[in-house]
Amino acid sequence: MRARSIAIVALLRAGDVLLHARPTSDALLGGLLELPGGKIRPFEAPACAASRELEEETRICVPSDRLEPVQISVHRYPDRSLRFYLYVYRANGPRHGLGRRITAAISETVPSGGNAGSHVPEIGSCDAIPGAREVALASGEWAFWPLAELGPAQMPEANRAWLPLLRTLA
Repeated sequence: MRARSIAIVALLRAGDVLLHARPTSDALLGGLLELPGGKIRPFEAPACAASRELEEETRICVPSDRLEPVQISVHRYPDRSLRFYLYVYRANGPRHGLGRRITAAISETVPSGGNAGSHVPEIGSCDAIPGAREVALASGEWAFWPLAELGPAQMPEANRAWLPLLRTLA
């Protein structure tokens, strides 16, 4: 069985990683937390796919040459195999605590080695609201989640092995 190729980006910031919850209506992965990513198109370089998927899903634009390749892995499900190309981007800036979420306003420019058009959306503050992170995730929004608090059961089976690696990179 030929593996489908998937590009994934772990956007890290001061010990946190950007995640969102899959819709609960998803029969297989509903409610689980996932990183931005998706299918690599035919003849598309994995890093270009990672950059494209990050922008499509989060509105965060990071050029492919700014993404750090960290791992290629294959996960076999009973009905298919997936080959994951995992990339990391370390966002600059102060630590964003619990309950911080991505908003639509784009305000912070990502250093891009002279490439125009790289932006990270403003991180809105919800720190004073108990459970704000969970509300953001439940509504399908992207939220920074502390890697130290993230458990394997909260992620799809294929992604669980990345947690120790991401913790060392954060």
